[in-house]
Amino acid sequence: MIPADFHFIRPYWLLAFLPLAFLLFMMLKRRLRSRKWETFCDKELLPHILIGEKPVSRRKSAFLIALAGSLIITALAGPAWQKLPQPVFSTQSALIIALDLSQSMNAGDISPSRLERARFKVADILEKRAEGETALI
Repeated sequence: MIPADFHFIRPYWLLAFLPLAFLLFMMLKRRLRSRKWETFCDKELLPHILIGEKPVSRRKSAFLIALAGSLIITALAGPAWQKLPQPVFSTQSALIIALDLSQSMNAGDISPSRLERARFKVADILEKRAEGETALI
């Protein structure tokens, strides 16, 4: 049973199973080609004629290559059990706030001053804004 959150971080590495399968196929083909001598020679003479590894050790080496290759490719693909939020997909909306800082903003007609009210308003906007870039001019 595979959980729903199981995924590979780099799934393109799984394409490396194709060259691994090709390598194993070529090893099997070479092994089958070397068995042609068994049809022409006696089994007692084969160890004296053939130079190289025994077929049993070739079978073990093919199995070890398949096992090691599978483990390496799977590790390179990066299996993961949980998905983390990707910051790449956050909204990129930008907000520009233009604030007048001239002497007219210090007028005493409103309590607190216009500049203090504008500062509170900018603070409220920034609190409500969850994400995105904000600029103050």
